[in-house]
Amino acid sequence: MQVPHSRPRSIRRLVSRVALGAVATGIVMVGTPGTASATTTGDITPMLDCYTYNSNGTYTVILGYTSTYVGRRNVPAGGTSNYSSPSKYNAVLPSNFDPGTRHAVIKVDVSAYEVNSGASWYLMGHQLNYLAAAQASGVCSPGTVLPAEGNGTGMAIGLVAAGAVGAVGLRRLRKRTTAAQAATPAA
Repeated sequence: MQVPHSRPRSIRRLVSRVALGAVATGIVMVGTPGTASATTTGDITPMLDCYTYNSNGTYTVILGYTSTYVGRRNVPAGGTSNYSSPSKYNAVLPSNFDPGTRHAVIKVDVSAYEVNSGASWYLMGHQLNYLAAAQASGVCSPGTVLPAEGNGTGMAIGLVAAGAVGAVGLRRLRKRTTAAQAATPAA
């Protein structure tokens, strides 16, 4: 006669449900774009903080923006309202814009040819021509804080990795529990 193993099974169910809930929450957080403000009035204007001339003949432009929206606004990079010319720089553009003036959000390394050919950032109907803006803003001072690398996806990647580690751990726990139950002699 076998003794029912209701307690370990209920614990396994609880652990499974918690892990499934955590993975589902992580997927929803990763897949959901930034929340836009409840208000639809506002504007986002790109700005060039400063630039540096590099020894290899390229320029590094330090970019920021001013947003008059009350809350965070999502404007997908590479879309019709947030893109770069040349388009190869779309990948470094931000997609989420917090309210207020934000300096040194991104840095873009552009060739002298691209700068002289009209390299620009187009955001919400505004064009920021790097050459014209650089002439107005000037060279970065030695103490200029440069933006950190990345585009804000680090947390999303971390959540996905944590979910994967949790799923692997849960699977191992299930295998061990099943093997322990199989090894328990019947009474």
